[in-house]
Amino acid sequence: MYDKVWGNQLKFDEFGDGIAKFFDNGSRRRRVLAKRFVEMLQPLRKMMAEQGLYRFYASSILFIYEGSEEPEEEVEVGDNWLEQCDLECKANVKMIDFAHVFPIGEGHGSRDNSYRCGLDNLLRVLEGIGNGLSGNEFKLIDHSGHDELHVHCLCGQDPVRSDWNYMSGSRSGNCTPLEKTPAKTPASSPVVY
Repeated sequence: MYDKVWGNQLKFDEFGDGIAKFFDNGSRRRRVLAKRFVEMLQPLRKMMAEQGLYRFYASSILFIYEGSEEPEEEVEVGDNWLEQCDLECKANVKMIDFAHVFPIGEGHGSRDNSYRCGLDNLLRVLEGIGNGLSGNEFKLIDHSGHDELHVHCLCGQDPVRSDWNYMSGSRSGNCTPLEKTPAKTPASSPVVY
């Protein structure tokens, strides 16, 4: 079963194939649908590159699509009818979970670079799925060594940065924001992968 526990146990190098499972219906990988999601995420990518007001801690991106490959309308049966179904199926992307969104304070940078790094890796995976790639072919960038992306929490001060649980903030349940500790480290958002 692919639940929260399964997701939290993914290692960094398993992330791409983990996402790809959601595009596999048992008989084929829905590549055209993945390409549609890449297009749908472009406005979010642009907004996150331009906005400098907020940092998003532990927000999520919800992917919704019609799983049935039976066309709702008459389609011409041929070599590409499945791709046509993927192009016409209902699909949407929503940014959700805003409980931990905070204004960017003065002296804390001007962009939420952590969110953007995570979103860029997600886009790499979706583009790879759309192009028929899998596994290490996704060319993900491991940002775990970039301390400036981890200064938001006590995890960023932990010398062990090699496992996925550190990356996802689930190493000890949740990250402990520095704003709630006496440390004077600038706030930033977590690396979202």
